[in-house]
Amino acid sequence: LERPIGLTGQDWKLILIAASRGGHWKVCVGTLPFIRPYVKETHPKYAREFSSTKSDRNRSRPSLVRLNRKYDRIARALTAAILCFEVRSQYAWAIRAIDDWIEWSGRRPRKEAVASACRVLAKRYRGQEVINLVARVMSIPDVANIDNDTIDDGIEYTYEKALYTEAINALHKHGMYEEADQLYAEGAADGHLPWAVIEDDD
Repeated sequence: LERPIGLTGQDWKLILIAASRGGHWKVCVGTLPFIRPYVKETHPKYAREFSSTKSDRNRSRPSLVRLNRKYDRIARALTAAILCFEVRSQYAWAIRAIDDWIEWSGRRPRKEAVASACRVLAKRYRGQEVINLVARVMSIPDVANIDNDTIDDGIEYTYEKALYTEAINALHKHGMYEEADQLYAEGAADGHLPWAVIEDDD
């Protein structure tokens, strides 16, 4: 159904937030499919900037800025669901929800949602799956520059740096030092993390 039960995307988002706060992970699982059509509407492929022909661009397609605003209003739904899955140690549903969200939205999920999934995976000692998740999210082009913040000392705290940091901390906390080192090396090699090396004349 294009508009299930007549509720709006914001209604389904609020249901997910309420279910998450109550710890009802099964309600989150059951509600996510109903928010799908509203998330799919925000996919960047529907923006006029990404249309394949000039005639498509001239039609009444929404701008990417407009789609980004629409996406921002609904993106918290996934974060709420993943936080609930983390509390209830439902790591498989966390991965499934993120994969579905990426497919529906064509975007990187919010860093809070991915960090939550990394924590629940690390808690269950699934280090390689943390690495795979981070790699999968990083492979998605950042069409909106969502979640780029600046901390107080003026250093840019990007989505990538935040995600690598959260994932490495989660792995390290649960004793998966080799996986944490591997992820750190990947983040540093890609320029998202600083090298922990002191350069001097020697």
